[in-house]
Amino acid sequence: MMPYHQFIPPSDSAAEYVPPPDILGTLERTHEGNDVEIPGPVLQAASLSDTRILRGLLKSGFPATNYIVGPLNSPWQSALVNAIFALRAENAKILLGHGANPNGFPDWCFLQASSRFIRGRPSDLTVTGGCHLPLRAEVLDHVKRSDDTSALASDQTADLTEAELKLRRIGRSRFWSEVDFPLTDYPTNNPSSSLSAATAVRDNLLYLHLIEHGADESAWKNNGTLGNQVAGVPSSWAVESPLWIVVRNKDHEFLQFLLKRGHKPDHFPSSLITRPMNAISYAIATNWRDGFDTMAPLADMSLATPVYQCHLVHFAIATLDLGMVKHMLSKYEGSEAIVLRSIPKTALGHGLLHLASLPLDDTFLNMHSLQCYTSIHDFRTLETAWRPLQLQSTAPVSSGRRARGGRGRSSNRPPQFSLAPPHDFEEQEEVIRYLFSMLPSEELQSQDIYGNTPLHYLASVRHTNGRLIDWLKDLPAGEAAWTTSNSWGFSAQNLLESGKASESDWSRIHMPFWKRG
Repeated sequence: MMPYHQFIPPSDSAAEYVPPPDILGTLERTHEGNDVEIPGPVLQAASLSDTRILRGLLKSGFPATNYIVGPLNSPWQSALVNAIFALRAENAKILLGHGANPNGFPDWCFLQASSRFIRGRPSDLTVTGGCHLPLRAEVLDHVKRSDDTSALASDQTADLTEAELKLRRIGRSRFWSEVDFPLTDYPTNNPSSSLSAATAVRDNLLYLHLIEHGADESAWKNNGTLGNQVAGVPSSWAVESPLWIVVRNKDHEFLQFLLKRGHKPDHFPSSLITRPMNAISYAIATNWRDGFDTMAPLADMSLATPVYQCHLVHFAIATLDLGMVKHMLSKYEGSEAIVLRSIPKTALGHGLLHLASLPLDDTFLNMHSLQCYTSIHDFRTLETAWRPLQLQSTAPVSSGRRARGGRGRSSNRPPQFSLAPPHDFEEQEEVIRYLFSMLPSEELQSQDIYGNTPLHYLASVRHTNGRLIDWLKDLPAGEAAWTTSNSWGFSAQNLLESGKASESDWSRIHMPFWKRG
């Protein structure tokens, strides 16, 4: 069939557009919940500048509700959201006038996409294409039937389970989230709500027009909660909130617009239990100080994330931006020392010194040392796109396939370890010295769930800071911390010595103790 856009009438033709027979012949196959192989022409017409084409299709009976669930490596699409992202506000209004879902997609689409983020889900759901995702209720039923995860079926915010902790001890992950971390745009783009789309294109007038037609923003106005999960309103399950988008875009004008509408910067979305970061912590992670200053008076600065119990101060320390840390601490009552000493450890037992000492990511970890490889599992990165390196004990069989955990990285590629110290090498030392000016020296002996002290992390990297390690060892608690054994029986001293001994292996791209990441 000839692409319908080739039937666009010239500008001097009749005002009314009548779809040709080839296009009309697809009408009976176009319906709400359209097959992914047969996207309706309204999806494409919504993005065109000539509104006559869209009007003609709608008049001929094509539905304004047309959408497709994203097949593997393809986006979810709806006519309304396509129009918004194409900057066709007039087309969006036409679609709304013809009954388009004001949220962009039916509720079940948001629920289905959110199943990729459920705690206790089968691991393959993390990389399952949108059109193959099971319904949320089905995934929760699976969680309920497993002895390891049954408690999570009724309470996704419950404490970390033994099964989850076991996975952490053999995987590599962010300190603030799960091991099998799902990207919001992998393997397909998740369904974008119409309001998030309007935010992304910075169209506040269209945003208000969508609200007038029934688009839902109620969950995003819940202060410091996990959204209206019981009612299951669309904004509860959308993967991205408008505030997240304005922080990503550093759009101060739209930020003020949303805050005036009552959006809460400390809201934790119920759809993202596995990657819990609210808008104000995201502003810290992305070093958007203006946005942070605007949100801080409206946020509960004492809130910690669900499950992992990460405080705003934890995120600030992880940036190693001492200026941002001090600036944020100025928003609290009391001196810097009082505030810092009041911050509890995370659910993984990380204190502030642990977080400042963590490797940025696994490219900096001394993976060629068996002791370092075995002992270190959490990293400081706040990047949502980071993926653990793919490691092989031997050269993989050349089959053209990709490793399941690689999320698109070929298993045949050698791991790309950092050849130089991290860019924030000096900043790490500055923050650690600052913390020791505020905290008791005994904090150096503090152990996390792996039994690691801050010195374990500093000793585990490929490029160690000998000056900083020696300074810490000379502190009153330094020698005891240096010889404290972790859960695998290794001290920080052991890690440093093992790391140095492994330097002759750094050119090797396979190690016998490596497991696929």
